[in-house]
Amino acid sequence: MRHLFLDANTYLAFYSLPKRDIAELDKVAGLLAAKQLTLYLPTQVQDEVRRNRAKVVADLLKPLREARLQVSVPSFATDLAESAELKKSASNTHKALSTLLEELMRLSIARDLPADQLIDGLFSNAMVLSEMIAVQAASHRRALGNPPGKASSLGDAVNWEHLLACVPDGESLHLVSADSDFASPLDSTQLHEFLSDEWSRTKNSDVCFYQDIRSFLDKCFPQVRLASDVHKYLLIESLINSPNFAETHQITSRLLKYPSFNLAEASHLLTAGLENSQVRWLAQDEDVAEVLRRAIGPHRAALPSELLAKWDYVMSGQGHAYGGVPTEADLAGGAP
Repeated sequence: MRHLFLDANTYLAFYSLPKRDIAELDKVAGLLAAKQLTLYLPTQVQDEVRRNRAKVVADLLKPLREARLQVSVPSFATDLAESAELKKSASNTHKALSTLLEELMRLSIARDLPADQLIDGLFSNAMVLSEMIAVQAASHRRALGNPPGKASSLGDAVNWEHLLACVPDGESLHLVSADSDFASPLDSTQLHEFLSDEWSRTKNSDVCFYQDIRSFLDKCFPQVRLASDVHKYLLIESLINSPNFAETHQITSRLLKYPSFNLAEASHLLTAGLENSQVRWLAQDEDVAEVLRRAIGPHRAALPSELLAKWDYVMSGQGHAYGGVPTEADLAGGAP
């Protein structure tokens, strides 16, 4: 029997996976049903997944909604048969895109995406933790300044207190989270030293820490094989939610291990990253600029022109050093 906790960001990452990976992860539900695995599900995590699902799905659909399918044909070519064929193909592509978006919206609203079915299966087989005592213990933990969690939220502390109370003594815990609040400031691939020591002292066992579900499965259930790189998706999520410059640089150093981004990844990183000043204000720093170039370069023809114009403006050093998101007036007026 293995004891597993998945943070909310891990569940939300499932929406970025192709159907073949979702099918592989269905095996995890089978392991739960076969009592080879216990999945701990605090109601805090359940609520966070449900609260953020719509935004995650909307962000993933955004590249399709903003896809530019118009083709400009020179006036001297309009009478050619090939021009007519091109227009017909473009029209068919536009119709196919509209049909695809309509179906995806239907599935999204009905909560019937493959990831929805997977998450429902995991939730229904999980051990739901709803004891209110965890909230009191988490409040005490935050008052003392102990990790995990941020000063503005009890969420991670509630989850940790649930696990301390419910995982049997002497049993190791497998904890999957891309949240830096659980990670060591010295080595982000390791659990925070305070939490590791506390668990060892309290439970007489260890915590195995993973930044993504793939790493856990590779170690414990190698028969479950994922084709997609879930870790990269989680790093992008962490970057666009970075709370400070130090964390932005730390996440960026890990993203630089990936030589490229697909269009969906690039669009999500650029669109959401533009809204975070802790990313936007560092756009001229060498490491952040390189990540942005890798996101923009291969996809410049497919990305929204307004989004590109704003990043070009910021990356070129125009505007105020710590200004807001560039406006149309900024782009029209150039440097102040």
